[in-house]
Amino acid sequence: LIAILLVARRILAHAGQALEAAEAISEDTKIIWKLDDTNRLAGEILDAATSIEERGGHIAGTLQGDRAASGGVSV
Repeated sequence: LIAILLVARRILAHAGQALEAAEAISEDTKIIWKLDDTNRLAGEILDAATSIEERGGHIAGTLQGDRAASGGVSV
């Protein structure tokens, strides 16, 4: 019985070490998940910037067309 108790205590000690390691791994990998969020947000910003660029180009083209149609006089 004493041997079983000693083995059980060693198992408990090793389990505690394993838990500490698992917690450290969990903490160290949080940055990876945050990087995923950052990349997703960067993609959304790029999409918005692309849309703004396209719309700005359309507006500029329309204004240039209006200017040309009016004989070069600013509208």
